[in-house]
Amino acid sequence: MLLLTFAILASMKVLGVTLIAAALVIPPTVARLLTNSFKKMLIISTSIGAASGLVGVYLSYHLDISSGATIVLVNFLLFAAAYTYTAATTSSRRPLATLKVARRTGVDPIPTPSPVLHEVSTLEASRP
Repeated sequence: MLLLTFAILASMKVLGVTLIAAALVIPPTVARLLTNSFKKMLIISTSIGAASGLVGVYLSYHLDISSGATIVLVNFLLFAAAYTYTAATTSSRRPLATLKVARRTGVDPIPTPSPVLHEVSTLEASRP
């Protein structure tokens, strides 16, 4: 917790208060899309955060734009790529964990709904 506090304080000058939330949330979200293992998620999330920070600062220097927005934009582009990759590799809109369980067990986790039977009143049934 102390390390997170220092990271927030150090990045307030570069990113700004609003963009810190995006910089802290997007890398773990991208890592969650790519893996279900917590250990791998920590490694991927840290790598994504560091890489997007370096690339964002490099781009902001050469393009002469604000560094905070550029870092978050790089984070967003990584999120969009990971989301597209995950959507392309899964065959439906089910969560990734549910699909992995379904593949292991061979059972459909979301059963097909039964057909809906409409109730017919006796008045409608007696009409010619």
